[in-house]
Amino acid sequence: YSQKRYKKLLWLADTCHAATLHDRFYSPNMLCLSSSGPDENSYSYHADLSIGINVVDRFTYWTSRFLSGSVKDTRSKRTVQDLVNTLPWSRLHSHATLREDLYPSSASDTLLTEFLAATDQFIFVEKFRNLTGEEGRKATLYAASRVAEKPVGRRSVARG
Repeated sequence: YSQKRYKKLLWLADTCHAATLHDRFYSPNMLCLSSSGPDENSYSYHADLSIGINVVDRFTYWTSRFLSGSVKDTRSKRTVQDLVNTLPWSRLHSHATLREDLYPSSASDTLLTEFLAATDQFIFVEKFRNLTGEEGRKATLYAASRVAEKPVGRRSVARG
């Protein structure tokens, strides 16, 4: 903030003991949301047995679903608190932790679009979400090339 690298920052952390990451922040104009409390683990949503790894974590999965379903463009009135409300223990198996003491307004008064876009349209790459291996790699490259064809400053990409 003091070096003028950002005006407002939404910090998202998805890892075990994630809330410990934002405990050390002191710069103003930051909202911090983590997938788990200081003494909690963060859990995966599902695994791809064909490659033997977890594909997405619960926090990332539910956050992505919320954003792609509720924050489609800059007219969205969804707030950071709306996002937090979609992340209960029953979905995460941990406690999403919000730190808002560094931010000048509450999460319920802060629109998500304040952090996500300076344009009027988002592109979600939903149809490629479940592709894995070589097929997934090719789909990701294709989606990136389509976004690159758009004029700069006209669209924002939100990966789904």
